[in-house]
Amino acid sequence: MEFRELLKKDLDRVGCSLSDLSRASGLSSAVISRYRSGERIPRPNSEMLQKLCSGFAKLEAEAGIAPLGEERLLRYRAVIGNKPSLLSEHLDELLKTLRLSMKDLSYLLNYDASYLSRIRSGKRTPADPVAFADHMARSLNESLRPSDRLLVAGLTGAKEDADFVPALSAWLIQSGMGEENSIEHFLNSISSFDLNQYIRSISISPETFRARTVRPEEGMKLYYDVEGSRQAELDFFMTVLQSDSPGPIYMYNDMPMEEMTKDVDFVKQWMELIARCLKKGCHIHIIHNVYRPFIEMMLGLETWIPIYMTGQVHPYYLTSQENTVFRHCVYVSDACALQKEGIGSSLENSAAVLSAAPDHITYVKNRAKQLFSHASPLMKITRGVQNEAQINAIKTEYAVPGVWNIRACVPPFSTLNEELLDRILDENHAGDDLRKRARTFLYSQKEFLDRILQNGTCSIEILVPSKKEFEEYTPEFDAPFLNSDESLSYSWETYLEHLSLSKE
Repeated sequence: MEFRELLKKDLDRVGCSLSDLSRASGLSSAVISRYRSGERIPRPNSEMLQKLCSGFAKLEAEAGIAPLGEERLLRYRAVIGNKPSLLSEHLDELLKTLRLSMKDLSYLLNYDASYLSRIRSGKRTPADPVAFADHMARSLNESLRPSDRLLVAGLTGAKEDADFVPALSAWLIQSGMGEENSIEHFLNSISSFDLNQYIRSISISPETFRARTVRPEEGMKLYYDVEGSRQAELDFFMTVLQSDSPGPIYMYNDMPMEEMTKDVDFVKQWMELIARCLKKGCHIHIIHNVYRPFIEMMLGLETWIPIYMTGQVHPYYLTSQENTVFRHCVYVSDACALQKEGIGSSLENSAAVLSAAPDHITYVKNRAKQLFSHASPLMKITRGVQNEAQINAIKTEYAVPGVWNIRACVPPFSTLNEELLDRILDENHAGDDLRKRARTFLYSQKEFLDRILQNGTCSIEILVPSKKEFEEYTPEFDAPFLNSDESLSYSWETYLEHLSLSKE
């Protein structure tokens, strides 16, 4: 019996929900959900397992059920002891995270695929696990793209590029991180993400894509099964990319993704084409599936970090429960329209239709608008300091009680005093009109912070550069009083003084 099966048996015996067990144990519902699905297993001597058993004991007492006591802990430790070795477990998790197949890994490491499969399943252990882990870490270090390196850093906790090889090598054979905290990994990925580096990494030339454009006179192009489904999506984005229109793209997809993402080359080309469409100026309106397992959602969000950081994504979700039988996909832009359908969790009998005919585009676009009318915004995303929606949202919400968490590249404007503001304006040779707008904004920001602190608390995290980093990427103020052709930057001295005022 596996750990997840024993856990489900105890849940049924006590008659409790995941939220009940979360309340009694102090563990989050997300952690318990991953335990129940088998995605995670607590270590035999971990505090997490102790809390889980204590939670069950509390619920048994509340329900008047005879307690299992120490017996439960012994049962759990026994089944956990039967799980695969740590190397096989972490190798499996790494491959799933990167969506690498055994064939890809075999080519990368120059090892026999069947030998790697036995290591992954726990049926075989390398003669020298340390050397094996080091070889794998070095090979991945030389081949992975920046976006994939972020995913690996989320698993291993590596903070810098120099940490990549030792952190991955150690993680493969030893548990240095303890229990996985998906939210913490997600935040770490955001912290370490370099948008400029990602954009520079878009290096696949259009000639190497296995995609082609469709033209209006070709009529409807049909695709079948999983290979056809992949090809249809690549052809859709290539057609958008090669068209004259930078208009928006509307996307909805509840088709199963597991089969689609087994092809690593497809995933890379899909991300490349998306990125190129964004660089062209297209905005993406997408309905996300929020009913996926928690860990899948976090990994999915990490994959989308580069896309979200462009400020060109408008996310939505449907409040109704996910349909798991009759599946659909709708992508549409001014250049072409794609529709797919399938049954259940397999793409074996799926079909896709791609067309650049104006009448068909109009039809699908109307369907997409109708679909989006039933969706709700997933989050508020604003781009640029001139965005009125951003300013109005802050004015509306700053009086609401709660906790504000702000992350910024420069200290908050509200901590400036008039003397330092005048010195910064002098350094930037500001005219009278800009000085007037800057002072007015300073007063409004001080009022803004006061109102927050009257109703709750505010935590501000400032990403402080070294002097060398400052000289290479001198930070500028990001404030709505600046016009599009205006900028205000620091000197190193005024930056340090503003930082000091903020700490005080």
